[in-house]
Amino acid sequence: MLGGEVPLQLIEAGYRCIELNIGMDHSKENYFDYIKRVSNSYIDNTQKIPRLFPTTAIYLGTSYLPQVIGISIFKIFTKNVMLLIASGRLFSLITYSLLMYFSIKIIPTKKIYLFFIGLLPIAIQEACSYAVDGYIFAICTLFISYVLNLRSKSNEYLLTKKDKIILFILSAFISSTKFVYMIVVFSVLLLNKNNFKNKKSRLLFLISLILVSLCLNILSFVYAGVYKTELRPIVNTSEQTKYILENPFKYLFICFRSTNYWIEAIVGNIFGTSLGLLNVSVGSLYKFLSIVLFAIILVLDKDKAEYKAVKINNYVKIVFSIISIVVIGLVYTSEYVKWTGVRGNVIEGIQGRYFLPIFALIPFIFDSEKIKIKNGLNWKYIYLFMAFLNIQVINSYLYSGILYKF
Repeated sequence: MLGGEVPLQLIEAGYRCIELNIGMDHSKENYFDYIKRVSNSYIDNTQKIPRLFPTTAIYLGTSYLPQVIGISIFKIFTKNVMLLIASGRLFSLITYSLLMYFSIKIIPTKKIYLFFIGLLPIAIQEACSYAVDGYIFAICTLFISYVLNLRSKSNEYLLTKKDKIILFILSAFISSTKFVYMIVVFSVLLLNKNNFKNKKSRLLFLISLILVSLCLNILSFVYAGVYKTELRPIVNTSEQTKYILENPFKYLFICFRSTNYWIEAIVGNIFGTSLGLLNVSVGSLYKFLSIVLFAIILVLDKDKAEYKAVKINNYVKIVFSIISIVVIGLVYTSEYVKWTGVRGNVIEGIQGRYFLPIFALIPFIFDSEKIKIKNGLNWKYIYLFMAFLNIQVINSYLYSGILYKF
């Protein structure tokens, strides 16, 4: 069963928070008054009821490792409901911050770009939640950064045991979290031939890493019951899969149609117009400025020496392009099979956050040596804008959660 027994008190508290947060309840009590009142209560484990949560149960426990560690530590000191919930969020944010910090530190180039996407409102929101999207985004980014770091080494550098262990561990976490992102592991194809003793050792390492990742991916897929879990009444996984296989060209047109239909929502979700329960927005001005700054950083975040060290050539662009296309295709297909009605003309449930794990690939796909930059970007202006942007996010949350009550 994709669920378990949950204290009745937590379920009631969850529904109450949703009612207050999206304006279903028009009583005098506001969201923070309720949170303050609940903060003084403790979990009652004597009253439990069965509860299905298939949207989270389809992931292995490793996907929620940061939250589990946070709650386990705080349980030693308190049984307060809100403190335990907050502890999971806190450790999720700490884990995300550390992973992104090391990603920025080790990547040879595009550091400002990683800093920018790491502080996007949608990324911070997911990092502070119990969802796996922030975690997998950070893991994928660190894996890509590590591969590019190794690629920038001199031709005399040979991969150490430490390098190989780190790559295996990161690929294992990626493959066992969300099956659609396993393809990111193929970034290892960019490792230089000279960084191995010989062709045989390189081939053996690449095959073993990819095979282990693939096996973990399949095991997590089967163990979690993803293939037989139907999240909505209108969904029929087997019929939808059969329809795709029998009508591949029709499905391709459905993907194009869905892209055209959802593109504005996807961009908006990434840059802050549909946060929270899709009811929080940072505003059109901040969205516009974020997109403009994203484009500027994409073009101007370049260090000539570091760029050449990474050896960004057509091979790198082709590998990253294929990875991106496959990930996008898998995201579309998973949403079509698991969330869209049979033979639907438009794929439902597509959100911008699902594409964050491949954002680190974008600057390398579209970069060009023809663009000459004399002076790089100044970090302090990026700091300033991202600080204002996330302050506006907090303000937007407060507005959506409280001010409309009055």
